[in-house]
Amino acid sequence: MEKTEIIKIIEQVNDYRFKRMRRDNLKWHLDLDTSRGYKSLAESRVKLLAEAQKDLDAIEPEMSKIIMDIKQRFAMHPRDQQLRLISLYIDLIEMDPMKMEKHRQKINSLRPKVLGTMDEMDQIRQQNSLFD
Repeated sequence: MEKTEIIKIIEQVNDYRFKRMRRDNLKWHLDLDTSRGYKSLAESRVKLLAEAQKDLDAIEPEMSKIIMDIKQRFAMHPRDQQLRLISLYIDLIEMDPMKMEKHRQKINSLRPKVLGTMDEMDQIRQQNSLFD
């Protein structure tokens, strides 16, 4: 797998994770506002929640396929560091925030081995216009 492909998959996984976090956060605040009797604030959150869910629904089928593919490939090749790095990012999607620090340390130690330094990653991004 090329570095550009790895970076692209990691960015997609992170985008998916943040969209899920946004939706879950809006749900939590909606429930809190409703229970406290803040009807107008709760109504505005309903609109935001609908938008967040729509954004999430748009990418969820594709992300499910990508996640399933990476997990299967990693199960077949458990020593592949590239697949291991992507798998670590996928694990963050469902992970309890209290356990993330140790997991992020694993990511931070493996990322330079697979992708090089942050400067090299930024240079790859600029050359390939991954995020334009």
